[in-house]
Amino acid sequence: MRRSSRFSGLAAAAIATTVAGLYAVLIDPEPGEQARVTVVALSLAAAALLAAYGSVAQRAIPLGAASGLLLVWGLLGIFSIGMPLLVAGVLAVVACGDAQGRQQVWGTLVGAVAGFGSAAIALLLT
Repeated sequence: MRRSSRFSGLAAAAIATTVAGLYAVLIDPEPGEQARVTVVALSLAAAALLAAYGSVAQRAIPLGAASGLLLVWGLLGIFSIGMPLLVAGVLAVVACGDAQGRQQVWGTLVGAVAGFGSAAIALLLT
């Protein structure tokens, strides 16, 4: 993994952590929507942890999961918190693409499953 890829994964983790914190603090949920805010914030925090671990350990699978989560939440929240998440998702994809060997295939597969899974959870909560 190239040094720039490691930094792009860590940058994705930093963006996701910042957005998760701001989302949890700034969004004042209406009654009955606390579960949605909690799931989104925890999902973004998990994506940040996956991106950070994948960057440091040079693993494609956690980076793939992080990119899937970040891209889906970025598309779902495009009019509020989505743009920074899309940037973080693209950075995670770049880092995942530089991972070595057969892990790229598994990283892509895990990313797709994570993305569709988080989208399903988001749709169930709305």
